[in-house]
Amino acid sequence: MGAEGLEHLFHPRSIALIGASTKPGRIGHEILRNLVASYKGPIYPINPKADEILGLKAYKDIRDVPGNPELVVFAISSSQIPDAFEASIHKGMKAAVIVSGGFKEIGEEGRKREERVRRLAKEHGVRVIGPNCVGLLVPESGVDTFFQSQERMDRPGKGPISIISQSGTYAVSLTEWAAEYGIGVSKVVSYGNRVDVDEADLIEYFSNDPDTEVVLMYVEGLENGRKFLETLKKVSAKKPIVVYKGGKRGGAKAAVSHTGWLAGDYEVFHAAMKQGGAIEVGSIYGLIDAAKALVRYKGYRVGRGVMGVTNGAGPVVVAYDLLEDFGLYSAELSKGTRERLVEILPPICQVTNLVDLTGSADSSFFESALKVLVEADEVGIILAVLVLQDTPLDEGIVDVLARYKEKKPILVSASGGSYTRRLCNLIEERGVPVYDTIERAVEAASALARYSEVVEKHREGC
Repeated sequence: MGAEGLEHLFHPRSIALIGASTKPGRIGHEILRNLVASYKGPIYPINPKADEILGLKAYKDIRDVPGNPELVVFAISSSQIPDAFEASIHKGMKAAVIVSGGFKEIGEEGRKREERVRRLAKEHGVRVIGPNCVGLLVPESGVDTFFQSQERMDRPGKGPISIISQSGTYAVSLTEWAAEYGIGVSKVVSYGNRVDVDEADLIEYFSNDPDTEVVLMYVEGLENGRKFLETLKKVSAKKPIVVYKGGKRGGAKAAVSHTGWLAGDYEVFHAAMKQGGAIEVGSIYGLIDAAKALVRYKGYRVGRGVMGVTNGAGPVVVAYDLLEDFGLYSAELSKGTRERLVEILPPICQVTNLVDLTGSADSSFFESALKVLVEADEVGIILAVLVLQDTPLDEGIVDVLARYKEKKPILVSASGGSYTRRLCNLIEERGVPVYDTIERAVEAASALARYSEVVEKHREGC
């Protein structure tokens, strides 16, 4: 069904929770508590043994609910779900989130339950997330079917990234990292066994979602690779799709028991991602790191030539060791660029294949260097490696970086303790992505350059 009907999941007019529990700590209680805290529409807890839960009237059965709940969340035993699902259809359900496990990932009996749900959903046009998932988080509408309490899991505010994850654990981790880095989210979807809605459906929806600028995806296996590839080709030049795949090699067998899907041949997957224009990263951290760079610079034309500017050269040496592995290279400065840098910088600075401002640098040194480098056509990305612990480097560096970020992508790498973290937070608040290790900064730079080429190839009609 593609993206049709997904709006009922993300912006429902009412929600019922089958399996709402009166006992704190139970999944059905925590989901209800999260919904009560964030969702402003009608909420209908379903529990045959309760009259009231968290101040809401509880109902014995979905058929007792007044009106027609648009979204129904299932947090009951998998053996009960097919009958409850059918009853909810007759009550007018348009969309469902099945949090419960116990389907095809456990064997034949679970597979039969899942097939019945799949058949009912298809026959009645109901869109389903799950089973075996944590479901949805949509800050704008207040939909929050996660069973992780707000005391234990930070929720980000509304923002430009959407997260798709076959793993509930990674959906939670990525969501919290987004909150930690101050990147809001549009939608988070943990889809588990994907009895209905799959990655291609979600990407198609996000391609037309004005609230989504970048899509991050953790995937273990694909049921319909051709459908996914064709969707990628249509969407990737419009919005960045950043992918991390689990189950590449030894993890493939574990992926079967995890969500019931074969992980497939990784080399085929890798080739398909490249063909479709997705940006594949090598770690789960790479997803959030790429997002930070792409949200800020995705509209830029970005070359693969990297120039390091620093007051401590060691990490730049390490960065340059990594560039080739990530499809990047050290930019070779033109004669004119070198001459301008030598002319404008203090004599103690060294201009080679990097700009070493030395430990004596204050923010004016960086301003002089950046003034020249942002105008250098041979430089695609500026990697500013900061030793913020060095006393000469004053806090004016925050304003300097913010001034020059509009002219050329600047990625910052800085490692350290409390003072460094405070300055890094100030830099990020001004719109410059910061990474706590040089490795993470280089991978983000690679994602940025590769996506620029995806867009350029689309412009050229390739």
